[in-house]
Amino acid sequence: MKILVIANMFPSKKYPSYGIFVKNHIHILEKVAKTVDTIIMKKETNKVKKLGAYIIFYWHIFFTLLFKKHDLIYLHYASHSAIPILFAKFLKRDINLTVNLHGSDVFPETNLQEYLQKWVKRLLKKANHVVVPSDYFKKVVIERYKIKAESILISPSGGVNRNLFAPQKNSPNKGENVYRLCGTD
Repeated sequence: MKILVIANMFPSKKYPSYGIFVKNHIHILEKVAKTVDTIIMKKETNKVKKLGAYIIFYWHIFFTLLFKKHDLIYLHYASHSAIPILFAKFLKRDINLTVNLHGSDVFPETNLQEYLQKWVKRLLKKANHVVVPSDYFKKVVIERYKIKAESILISPSGGVNRNLFAPQKNSPNKGENVYRLCGTD
């Protein structure tokens, strides 16, 4: 299987934890796929450079989807990548699209993210599958975007590192199982 991962968040030397869940997810996909190609963006704080990076990112998405063959397109962070994917999908209908939704994709925090919600909704209607991090997100996505439950998969973003997070039997909350960082009191 040949997979294309698209994400506008990816770690860099300057910002090593920015989008680390995407990098972790790519490592998981590399274990099961023949080929994993990527179109990614790294964090840019300069507004002019960021605008230029997005223009290049969008063109790369659009032309890759039109002229290269992948068995699966896996999108992280739908709101900021929806427009070029929708245009490509309009011209080339056989794009097998899986959209992985994250926090502000579903719960916008800025005016721009709120504006992009109309594109997220359109993109989700065109997606073959939607991936969310929890059952709570699944319920919200079903209600907010009118997506069929059977097309939504639950997967923690990039997985859960059991070396860092593990259930603790002795809890200050009357014996409930809670997740804590291992090694902390």
